[in-house]
Amino acid sequence: MNDLTQLAQAARELLGPAIPAGYTVIIAKAATCHPDRPGNTRGLCKSCYTLAHRNGTLAKHPCSRTIRTQADFVADYELLRSEGYTRHQIAERLGMRYTAVTTAYLNAVRAGLLTRDRTRAPRRAA
Repeated sequence: MNDLTQLAQAARELLGPAIPAGYTVIIAKAATCHPDRPGNTRGLCKSCYTLAHRNGTLAKHPCSRTIRTQADFVADYELLRSEGYTRHQIAERLGMRYTAVTTAYLNAVRAGLLTRDRTRAPRRAA
């Protein structure tokens, strides 16, 4: 099991009956600047990121890239997809951009590790 799966499982065990049916657990990373706020880009909360951007001091807060193996991506993607998340929501949960998730998804489909999410409806004969 990967970290995301373990964390989601631990949250479900902890919250147990407090999670109403049909709802899912969303795990948000805390900001490094204000631990009581959700983290945005570069580990900063939204207001601190905006302030650093305006002041030109974003270089002090380096980007942290998530390096994920294809097998880990496939496992995370299948788990989140089975819980009903869209690709945009999956990107948000994995800390990736939508285009990066789509590219990784298509690479996994080509490699035969994932099946397509949906198929197009057949065209009607004229």
